[in-house]
Amino acid sequence: MPVKRPRAEDAPPSRGDKPVRKSIFPPLLALILLSILLFGQQAGQPVAYLSLQGFYHNQEPPSPVDWKAVLQGPSPAPSFEPPDRLLDLNAATAEELRTLPGVGPAIADRIIRYRERYGGFVLAKELMEVKGISQERFAAIAPYVTVEKPEKQ
Repeated sequence: MPVKRPRAEDAPPSRGDKPVRKSIFPPLLALILLSILLFGQQAGQPVAYLSLQGFYHNQEPPSPVDWKAVLQGPSPAPSFEPPDRLLDLNAATAEELRTLPGVGPAIADRIIRYRERYGGFVLAKELMEVKGISQERFAAIAPYVTVEKPEKQ
């Protein structure tokens, strides 16, 4: 009777000379986390919360997101009330300049510094030479401003 030779397909799987071992770490970690979640609140123990965002220990999970507000987008900007009269760029105060659309305290101060440095505005378009006033911002401001001849000192 012929002797059967062992074939490679019949051999048990191995890694070189070492036998194959399965790690117990993942199931052990799962068991620990499950025990914390189930029994953490007993006897004044700290509570751990597990959520999709992460693991929170000793603190409340983040508040739920108001998806209706997120989907509606940002709240509308406050409505703009135009000045009741045209503002003269050579005589307007910082408070008056702030009533213009897109002009805050910093840009109002820059307009006044430009006016003092160059002796006033000759054309309203010179406003675009002030840092922070682009063509778009000037287009929004232009209907509300005028330029009177600057007084010579």
